[in-house]
Amino acid sequence: MSRRIAFTLFGGKEWFGGYNYLLNLLRTLCLHARENLEPVLFVGPEVPDDQLQPFRRVGVEVCRAEQFDASRRRSRLLASLVLGKDTVAETLFRQYRIDAVFEHATYFGWRFCLPTIAWLGDFQHRNLPGMFSVQSYWRRELGMRAQIMSGRALMVSSETAKRECIRYFDVSPERIHVVRFAVSIEPASLFADPEVVRRRYGLPVSYFMVPNQFWKHKNHRLLLEAMTLANSKCLVVSTGYQGDPRHPGHFPSLLRYIEANNLGDRFRMLGIVPLEDVYALMRGAIAVLNPSLSEGWSTTVEEARSLGVPLLLSDIPVHREQMGSSARYVSPYRSDEWADALDDWYVDLHRATPYVSGDVSGANHDRIVRFAREFAELTRSAVVSI
Repeated sequence: MSRRIAFTLFGGKEWFGGYNYLLNLLRTLCLHARENLEPVLFVGPEVPDDQLQPFRRVGVEVCRAEQFDASRRRSRLLASLVLGKDTVAETLFRQYRIDAVFEHATYFGWRFCLPTIAWLGDFQHRNLPGMFSVQSYWRRELGMRAQIMSGRALMVSSETAKRECIRYFDVSPERIHVVRFAVSIEPASLFADPEVVRRRYGLPVSYFMVPNQFWKHKNHRLLLEAMTLANSKCLVVSTGYQGDPRHPGHFPSLLRYIEANNLGDRFRMLGIVPLEDVYALMRGAIAVLNPSLSEGWSTTVEEARSLGVPLLLSDIPVHREQMGSSARYVSPYRSDEWADALDDWYVDLHRATPYVSGDVSGANHDRIVRFAREFAELTRSAVVSI
């Protein structure tokens, strides 16, 4: 029997990773779990139609409802906290015959009657508390505590995150479900010729790429420091939102560093570009870089892996779990080691790709099918347990 599961829109300009994660999840479910799950996306009337077209294109049922208008979010959250449930959402979900609800960046209350899966993306505020103000730290902390205490089925994206959840919140391991996501790239996204896209942006033949938004924990500063130390004078291309809502002074400080160290010609910032261009630029890169200090399960890494692109990653546990021996790892605190790694790859541009091998497309298909199967099983167990 197919179960209807409700999702709400999250992510956006300041967090494209969240939007892309949700789109990828629903695309994967429509392609590989349609006989078990029917995703229904609930959005407010203010959401632009161009944000919803990619979901409709892959077969997601989209429900525009005034109840989910952004201006009502605070009052609905207050009802969830005071009354114990978001009665507005619950009523609407029942009208649409919803069997289970996916909860992230929202809270439907401890008395909410529908089976609910809470996705805890990462525990960055615990791992890197200095990256958060007191207010933003406790907003995340109390939100997670509320979800955990409400008896939700808890979903994380890695065994690393599961261990952290157990350590930080003393949760029984049986309640935590690891669902490692895999990226299902639409074939149309692969049609862009990397050479054509490279020339359109005025880029040279050889470059590294870092497709991360400029949040402080993404560690762009260390990469810039490495570029000042590297002998090869390599070029790095960046894409992504150029801001950090938690640290508004972070991006301006990077601009000052770039100017002071004459890196303007070697660190090319393209900003937000179409996703198909991101994929084309990835495919044309020497390697994709991710010096991040913290990840739940990196979308950047997953996309590069699905495209068969070499990866140079920060040596953090979740990256090791995600890529195993199929990437090169460098300490996220050692700019000199990053400089050496960039030199190693830049000097010998024509070497055979040493870190990605085998049938990349076939292996990625297997990961995608597993992702859909594990999510469908989690949904089934959440519904049955109620």
